[in-house]
Amino acid sequence: MCKNKFNGSNQTSKKVYSFIEKSNQDQIQGIGLFLIPDPERGILEFKKVAVPNLTFEETIKRGIHCEACKFIPFGYEMTFKEKTMIVKSVDDIDLQPCNVFLCSNCPSDRCFCSYLNGCI
Repeated sequence: MCKNKFNGSNQTSKKVYSFIEKSNQDQIQGIGLFLIPDPERGILEFKKVAVPNLTFEETIKRGIHCEACKFIPFGYEMTFKEKTMIVKSVDDIDLQPCNVFLCSNCPSDRCFCSYLNGCI
């Protein structure tokens, strides 16, 4: 079961919220990540879409009808598979599935918790 700690489909991590607060920028730019249905793959299948140059507020507005969304600001330090990097562009975000059964074990900010599919 997906235990989303935030409102609706917003799965932005607490670390990102902290990064935004520390940046002291009203409209920090970053990447909006969206989990949307993928009917070409099958029933209850999803894919990730990354949209660059959005603000947090714009990401949440665009994500309202998505399965889930999250914001990753430019300059944010992200780790995946023991590799740490600073997010500078949309090319830094790997959109491949995370493929972890339990959401509690999601390995990265680039992953989503899906009620039916686990961490993707």
